[in-house]
Amino acid sequence: MKKGYILIETLSALILFAFLLYFTLNFYLNQINILNLNNKKLDSNINKRIAIEFLAEKIKNASSIVLNGDVVYIDNKKIYLKNDVLIYDYGSVQIADGIKKFSVIYLGKGLYEVKVESLYSSNSVIVKNR
Repeated sequence: MKKGYILIETLSALILFAFLLYFTLNFYLNQINILNLNNKKLDSNINKRIAIEFLAEKIKNASSIVLNGDVVYIDNKKIYLKNDVLIYDYGSVQIADGIKKFSVIYLGKGLYEVKVESLYSSNSVIVKNR
């Protein structure tokens, strides 16, 4: 009769446990990476929406709009990008960060297209000036 485990059984159990632990931890870490990426995308989308809504509201209510390349002047207040942050009124107000590019295009008859790009996607909206 056997009284205990032999060495090969113990090593087999340890190897099996090590594989199980490795794959479980690998799966867990992969899920954390996916969660972090999704959080970054969500933050990016929120900031992009904030920027679009801000620009659309300013354009909608503006009395004067001057488009000058990467800089937009709305009612003599400057809107531009600096280090991926949308800035309003000469650096005094930061609107949204994580913005890679934005553009305002005059389409005619008081219509403007506002396009905002972040690291992961871009959105655009057409706004009518009152």
